[in-house]
Amino acid sequence: MPVAALIIATTNDQFSAAEIDQLNLDMIDQMGQQFCGIDDRAVSNGVDDELLDLPDNFPSSQTIVVCHPNSPYYGPGYERGSWPTLAALIEMLGHRIPNSTVWYGEDSSGQVELATEKWLREMWNYWSANGCRPYSRKFGDNS
Repeated sequence: MPVAALIIATTNDQFSAAEIDQLNLDMIDQMGQQFCGIDDRAVSNGVDDELLDLPDNFPSSQTIVVCHPNSPYYGPGYERGSWPTLAALIEMLGHRIPNSTVWYGEDSSGQVELATEKWLREMWNYWSANGCRPYSRKFGDNS
């Protein structure tokens, strides 16, 4: 099973269940169900999610919005997921949630990275130079 990507937005602004439901519908409408959504949820309220195991370095926040990408994690050393899709979801959350901070990581490490402009630029540079080739080469695909 692939390593899942974690995309989480935090803000100290209070979001109602109705606002998170509207964000969910907008994410599905604008990004497409094929890119985000588990059980018809593109995003959910992380504060109410008893199953969500927040990363060790995660700050406390009034509102935690968890995105559910349909792509595995992508990053140096695990070049499996669709970085353009994951980056679009990160950007959309940052634009749609006022005063938010967006975090990105993998579900198996217990750590997330702050998705700053500099970090996004570094990830895009890495993806544009490497794509998924390093991961594919581990399994004998030398194309």
